[in-house]
Amino acid sequence: MPDRLTNVHPYERLTLPNGSQADIDLEMIPLMRALWAMGLKTVASCQNLGESITAEPEGAGQGRRHAAYLTGQAWLRMPTQDAQTMLGHLAQSPVFADRFGRWTHPDAWENYVYLLPGRDDDGVVQLSSCAQIHFPAPQILEVVDALPPVP
Repeated sequence: MPDRLTNVHPYERLTLPNGSQADIDLEMIPLMRALWAMGLKTVASCQNLGESITAEPEGAGQGRRHAAYLTGQAWLRMPTQDAQTMLGHLAQSPVFADRFGRWTHPDAWENYVYLLPGRDDDGVVQLSSCAQIHFPAPQILEVVDALPPVP
């Protein structure tokens, strides 16, 4: 998966907690703000990852199957510890706990931490520092509502 996808969705440029700026898909803004208010970091997001992959040159070739699978799926890329914190809060809800544990459920989430080769040519494989979280896009606002309220 590319590190940066062309933004194909309507977006707004927001100032991140660290003072830098990023273009955030409009449908993801409430979730991103809720995560930032919790002190969690985000690395990337998309309101419909399959649509974004399809818009990329690779999406027309080998990526077609991957894009079809991820159409309708929102995507978050977060530092692994922050993803664990977010998912831990959501897992306290019976609705979300069920979605995390049943990958065949139509509302299921998929959460990954990839194994990647090290930077040196030493044969060491390491866990990625970021988690990839895919979930049905219609759940975005439901996630916001299930997170701790912003003080």
